Amino acid sequence: MMAKATHMRVGILDYANDGLRSGVEYYALGLIRCLASHADEIELVVYTNDPDTVAKIDPRISVRKIPGQRFKARRLWWQHVHLPRQAEVDGLDVLHCPAYVMPFRRCRVPCVITVHDLHAITSPQWCSLGNRLHYGFALGRSLRRAAGVIAVSEDTREAILQHFGALREDIRVIPPGVDDIFTAAADPAAEADCRRRHGLPDRYVLHVGNIEPRKNIPAAIKAVRLLRQRGMNHTLVLAGKTTRADAILIRTLSDARNEGIVQPLGYVPRADLPALYRMAEVVVCVAHHEGFGFPALEAMACGTPVISSMAGAMGRTLGDAATAADAMSVTSIADALIAVINDSVLRDQLRIAGRERVASFRWEASTNELRQIYRVACQKHAQ
Repeated sequence: MMAKATHMRVGILDYANDGLRSGVEYYALGLIRCLASHADEIELVVYTNDPDTVAKIDPRISVRKIPGQRFKARRLWWQHVHLPRQAEVDGLDVLHCPAYVMPFRRCRVPCVITVHDLHAITSPQWCSLGNRLHYGFALGRSLRRAAGVIAVSEDTREAILQHFGALREDIRVIPPGVDDIFTAAADPAAEADCRRRHGLPDRYVLHVGNIEPRKNIPAAIKAVRLLRQRGMNHTLVLAGKTTRADAILIRTLSDARNEGIVQPLGYVPRADLPALYRMAEVVVCVAHHEGFGFPALEAMACGTPVISSMAGAMGRTLGDAATAADAMSVTSIADALIAVINDSVLRDQLRIAGRERVASFRWEASTNELRQIYRVACQKHAQ
């Protein structure tokens, strides 16, 4: 029960897989950063295996270190068994688990979860066996027991209703915001330094995201190969760690690298991404499905045109601020790339439309809705 109607002690579970953050992990940091700015109403306790990063956000955050990747079994035990007890000891009013599931052990503190997609249920071929088993078991239980459920997009909400509607209907769509690092003014010196350190080519198409089958990278590679055949000297730069690559993807990447069509950078630090986006001629996002679409919005915030499949949440997230391409058609992707690269008027239109679109994804607006769902969760728990 809350001590005061206007004050909440909120816990956030933050886990950085391998210490290399990507979409869901950066979502958690975005939550923490914006909630911390409301210290007059929210007192934050963050459970994390990356305490140094969290502590730098705001000295008022209470940081609790949890086991990391090297101790996976110990971390899972801590998250699912110990965390509920720790939440009570820390006097939380609400616990937010921003990565799909809440602890297995029943918790006396009301829990809110964020669901980003249902890939483990709807498209298991894109997920590891471990993820399929874990989320197949835990997601339904979490949806049934959570005091509040957040979906990052209407597409994710509809998927939850389709597959778990009998368990849960009161799902709140609260889109994430775009971090300020991407809306900041361009820094030519930082761009030059980024180009030198990563050995970037003069003209490149950029893909940001984990290297995995769902991202449809072979189609992007084939599209850039078509550009080369039409006399355009662009390279596909891949910024992202390899999380799950099948034989086809590995072979395609190897062949394209040998041809000089692809330049894999591996995992790129967050601080380098704005420069990487700005120097690209176009950003390509042609995944088979996305639950939200962070890289496309980040690119738009940096003023870089985006070509995207409109699969999953992408159509609603991007609207008409991106050039649409058919993820299943290499020719469609290549034609979209050629149109954007060769048409300066179209590029300017996309830059303007992209920045206007990004303005509607603000962490501050998301945080206002988060505070409301926390209050409702506490009220339900108190009844």
